[in-house]
Amino acid sequence: MASPAALDDAIAALNNRLKAARLGLQVERRGDRLKLWGTLPPRQHQNSAPTAAHSPHAARYPSRTQAD
Repeated sequence: MASPAALDDAIAALNNRLKAARLGLQVERRGDRLKLWGTLPPRQHQNSAPTAAHSPHAARYPSRTQAD
């Protein structure tokens, strides 16, 4: 098995390549596990934009209603 320092160097080089390619992905090592972080495209059955109810900011920014 590779040493942790060599593995960290390889991950740093990979992250630099991902950043240069503007893929929006990043590899992270936590202990003996690797994690891939990034923004992925929407699933095929989710063609529309998310609704306000599914927005993470919906609770902080309630939608405005028309005054009577």
